[in-house]
Amino acid sequence: QWNHRGIVIAEGHGSVTLQEVGTQQTSLAQVFDVRNGDRFLSFTVSGLALPSEAQGPGDAFEVALLNANTMLPVVGSVALTHTDA
Repeated sequence: QWNHRGIVIAEGHGSVTLQEVGTQQTSLAQVFDVRNGDRFLSFTVSGLALPSEAQGPGDAFEVALLNANTMLPVVGSVALTHTDA
């Protein structure tokens, strides 16, 4: 089951569009099982537009693979440059 906040538009074929509003950040999340034999998790981000906002915080994109019990990263984290996260 997907959990969402804000404007999330299902477009079929497993595609969704997330739209921002001035008072809330949009998010989309799902809990799923990762078994010992699982090796890949893939998704495609297309049409990404992160414009500069004159009034309010800038846009951001985040992906996290967390342990559902501890909420800690499953495989560690990646050091990023040019980010305020």
